[in-house]
Amino acid sequence: MKLSMPVYIIISPVRNEENYIEKTLLSVTSQTVLPKKWLIVDDGSTDRTAEIAEDYSVRYDFIELIRRPQSPDEIAVKDRIARAAPPRTFNYGLEHLKNEHFDFVVKLDGDLSFGSDYFERLFKEFEGNPRLGIASGLSSFPRGSDLWTPFVPDEHVLGCTKVYRRECFMDIGGVVEVLGWDTIDEIKAQMHSWETRHFKDIKLIHWRLMGSANGFARGKMRHGFTNYYLGYHPVYMLARVARRMFDRPYIISGALLAVGYLRGYLGHAEQFPDDRFRAYLRETQVHQLKRLAHKITLSRYSPTER
Repeated sequence: MKLSMPVYIIISPVRNEENYIEKTLLSVTSQTVLPKKWLIVDDGSTDRTAEIAEDYSVRYDFIELIRRPQSPDEIAVKDRIARAAPPRTFNYGLEHLKNEHFDFVVKLDGDLSFGSDYFERLFKEFEGNPRLGIASGLSSFPRGSDLWTPFVPDEHVLGCTKVYRRECFMDIGGVVEVLGWDTIDEIKAQMHSWETRHFKDIKLIHWRLMGSANGFARGKMRHGFTNYYLGYHPVYMLARVARRMFDRPYIISGALLAVGYLRGYLGHAEQFPDDRFRAYLRETQVHQLKRLAHKITLSRYSPTER
């Protein structure tokens, strides 16, 4: 398939993004390859998010704003990430666009900004690799007057900006409405022999720290609990916690991640109900640990010593 003029649709689940959404609107509307459709799904915003998006929908015929109704049970849970609101809102938008033809579907948050060739460059990567199923750029976060770019494994695709090849999206059964959906889709894709990765030279700015909408500490502990829910290997989790100890705020970031994981482990909480998925995930993590150990061993010796 020639991807010089790919047909793609964007679905953006948004809530209370009035401080950032215009950055995303300006970024998308300036793309060298415009989407066929951009559906902005408002998930109960109480600020001017919907108003700003609606103004752009009047000016650009490929932008549409819809509002997702919320049940009383959803409203009662304040932590919308914990109740998997983003994938639920994404799927609500996808159902709305079920008759649209597309080569790619994009899940895009409303607090990002990126260059005008962002999607064009990603589609060139897809064109060059027929087995690339899910991809993204790499985001940095504002930190004072600078930008901070966290470490991200090569095969991880950012949840804030996921581009899915249609065939891969169908193979994995779409996006599941549970915590950790943005890891589940990657592992499922890999289980179907698709490649997943981000590209470091295709950059974005993520204006709000991931998972921080309900507070930094809650977000970190939720992340740790999600790792338990998905079935992370304990040794891999220990290495992950150790790595996050060096993120700001130092020590605290890793400690909160560990607390969330232990909360699930000690409480015998439910895990993602797919034994094959969890076994594959752990096997993948063991291979990653072995590769890391090999790199560390090699780095300790000079070529002559080896």
